[in-house]
Amino acid sequence: MSEQRDPARWNRRLAVMVIVLSVVVLLTGGATAYLWWQRPTAEAAGPGGQVALVAGDLQDNLDLWLADPAGNNRRRLTNTPENEVYPTWSPDGSKLAFVRLVGLDQSGPQREWGENEGLYWLRFEGEKPVEEQLLLASEGGIGVPSWSPDGRHLLVVAPVDPADSEALESRVTLIDVATKQRQSKTLPFGVGNVQPSWSPHDGAVAVVGLGKDEGAERPVSRLHLLRLNQTQVVAEQVDAAAFSPTEPLLASLEEQGERLRLRQPDGTEVATLLDGDHILSFAWSPDGATLAIARMTAEQFVELVLYRLADDSATVIPLGEQHFPNYMAWSPDGRYLSYTYPDFSQSDSEIALAFVIGIIDVRAGTVMPFATHESVELMASWRPAATEPVGTEPVGTESVSADSASIE
Repeated sequence: MSEQRDPARWNRRLAVMVIVLSVVVLLTGGATAYLWWQRPTAEAAGPGGQVALVAGDLQDNLDLWLADPAGNNRRRLTNTPENEVYPTWSPDGSKLAFVRLVGLDQSGPQREWGENEGLYWLRFEGEKPVEEQLLLASEGGIGVPSWSPDGRHLLVVAPVDPADSEALESRVTLIDVATKQRQSKTLPFGVGNVQPSWSPHDGAVAVVGLGKDEGAERPVSRLHLLRLNQTQVVAEQVDAAAFSPTEPLLASLEEQGERLRLRQPDGTEVATLLDGDHILSFAWSPDGATLAIARMTAEQFVELVLYRLADDSATVIPLGEQHFPNYMAWSPDGRYLSYTYPDFSQSDSEIALAFVIGIIDVRAGTVMPFATHESVELMASWRPAATEPVGTEPVGTESVSADSASIE
């Protein structure tokens, strides 16, 4: 690289670029550019499996699509003038929750919220999306949806007023999937666009947010554990956290990506897995046995570390320069790992910044090309059950019935 960069600064910048999509909007400009990779066959990515993803053109809009694990055999799921982001499957694969926004920037001081903006889901019958429902209209911001492990509840945590950077308050909303009834309460800390993480056993939810103590000059990033009638601070200087899918054990990225620790739900430290590295993101494997950790080396190359907890062993897969993974997700069988990264190869083109999806074959330890069709593709979400491709008819705003479009 011709320019030396501060790894810690790049770590923070790139995490914000992917998770907080408003940055992408501010960089939008010029005509659409397309990046075409070599397309593997579906068999190269293993039999079956489906990936929901966000794809489109930032000058137009972003829609939801369904693809096979190689990025081929695509089917459009939404076709609206708004942007659909943050696709998240229910545990049984029958519903796909997502957020619909007119503009991706939720923090503008003059932001006016459109009537179609909010939290939705697509309900599937077999392989066909048959109904779209509005679950929660935007009231100043919508967070990333998170399903409870049993699929009975859907939860979001969003800023009370994202236009006010000094208002460190959030609203958590819990939706009963069967009845659509909602429960909400205000939390004494601010949040960004991060996904809450459910404990696999007792219904506790881990959320990272910014709080400011009385008399303090700066807010502190803390890990909070939400329960029905209690909010508990678990740890400080935390950037991201997620529960193991199989046991009440938290992985906690701390101190601006310098350390990855394991903690019990009460905050007790169990182990420090990586210390002094520049960690970009991480994700638990479905069986809870492995942590996929993307980190930047001292030479500013990026590599994926597959850390196995049982024997403290690790497999390292090099990803190269300027390959900064975020929004990592495992396939249900634990064979593949998807991620989003910014494509800096198009930095000299008229499009300000592109995002693409990468796939790693964990068993083989190799990076696979993912067929790219649009200038922006990101946020791959694996459907829990292996299925065949769905029908080609998109489900858009026009298909929403009056009864299902709002919650009284």
